[in-house]
Amino acid sequence: MGTAQGLDFHQFSESYLHGLRTQDGETAAHFVSYFSRILHNKLRRQLACPEHIKDVQQETLLRTWAAIRSAGAIRQPERFGAFVTSVCNNILRESYRSRARTRALDDLQMDPEDKSPSPDGAVLAQETRQLVQQVLARLSTKDRNLLQAVFFEQRNKDEVCRELGVSRDYLRVLLHRAKQQFMGMYAEIIVPRKNPAAARPGA
Repeated sequence: MGTAQGLDFHQFSESYLHGLRTQDGETAAHFVSYFSRILHNKLRRQLACPEHIKDVQQETLLRTWAAIRSAGAIRQPERFGAFVTSVCNNILRESYRSRARTRALDDLQMDPEDKSPSPDGAVLAQETRQLVQQVLARLSTKDRNLLQAVFFEQRNKDEVCRELGVSRDYLRVLLHRAKQQFMGMYAEIIVPRKNPAAARPGA
């Protein structure tokens, strides 16, 4: 068997990937157990938040599983361990880039502290709320309802899971995708506002 430092030992072969594609129980159990441990050890050195570690770990396994089932995505079975690591690294880079932007959405969960804001601050807060409503209106009904339930209504996540018929783990995946959609559309709206000249034809 390989170790945390040796991910490319002989157990990663075409037959191993075939076992995953055909959903062989023993191979699938090894895949989840082995890489969950490897990824956790790697991520705890780079991330402080246990929930963030779990999210990246699960997203890595999900993307890897999707690649396994996609013909031609993995061309060197013997390098499967390195492939999983590269998937994890890509997700980490995406996470670092999006954390600052996502903070704008996460902050909406908190009631603003009443410190008698200046008129300029009140106008800015109103504009932000209007922008958020614009973005929500452009999202799919599924994503909009999910974000509203979790972030705005702050409903119990177990209750949301029961309504959707999904597990807490898959709810994290749905929330991640919905937040990515939100931030992408938010950026499309906010960038032209910050740089009006760029939005004018021929500018």
